[in-house]
Amino acid sequence: METDYDPVGHVHPPFVGAPGRAYHGPEHEHDEATLERHRTPDSLRGAGPSRRPERLYLHYLLLHLDRLNDTSLQYLRAALEEEIGRRHPPPPRAAPPPSLPVSELTGP
Repeated sequence: METDYDPVGHVHPPFVGAPGRAYHGPEHEHDEATLERHRTPDSLRGAGPSRRPERLYLHYLLLHLDRLNDTSLQYLRAALEEEIGRRHPPPPRAAPPPSLPVSELTGP
């Protein structure tokens, strides 16, 4: 059993997107040292980590996915499902067929 405080289990619903970034503060949105370490030279074309840092963060997440405990994995799943649901809401449910009067079901 883990004895260290794990903040993952104490934040609900999962803070993704703007609410998550606001929770941690704009000064913590990006790790400047990490971005600088992976910065592409200005002479190269393309979108390097400094222009699309989320790609770099995704790489780090996948690199350490096996280190996440069960609570963290469940939190990550909830965050993913919430984000996917927000982007692609389920189609509206079809209206049920009209019900027939009982006399038509039982006959004369």
